Amino acid sequence: MLRKSPIVEEMKEFKELIQKMVGGVNTAKITLNGEEIEALIDSGSQVSTITEKLYNNLKRKPDLHQMEDFQLELRSANGGIIPYTRYIHTEIKVSMVFEPIDGILLVVPLEYSGNTNVLIGTNVIREIRRKSNIQENTECHLSAQHTVIKPMQYRK
Repeated sequence: MLRKSPIVEEMKEFKELIQKMVGGVNTAKITLNGEEIEALIDSGSQVSTITEKLYNNLKRKPDLHQMEDFQLELRSANGGIIPYTRYIHTEIKVSMVFEPIDGILLVVPLEYSGNTNVLIGTNVIREIRRKSNIQENTECHLSAQHTVIKPMQYRK
């Protein structure tokens, strides 16, 4: 009888643990001012952002607005300050909502890792819920593959 090597068994268990420990990237295709873009959906972020690099490469650029009147200090989860230069007020379309969403994105002089240059936070997620009549106590996930809408009382 052939037995699997203990190293092979350990590697298999290690791979399974890693897959359970680290989830996939939550991205979705959105249309921003008429251009299809891959966006990172981040329900832990209270703001939505677009990198200066992507903004500068847009074919149809929304107007840039100054932030001086707001005096917001944005911090990341680790406490670091998130720099921003201006904001845009633009039309956002997502697959689960027929009507476009009126969105505000801060323009940041950062580059994100990977292929995403737009981060969709709860300010836009809230508008998606409102436009699609999803109740506030419902968990809403945007995904490149599908949309999951699940009442909070059934979450585990």
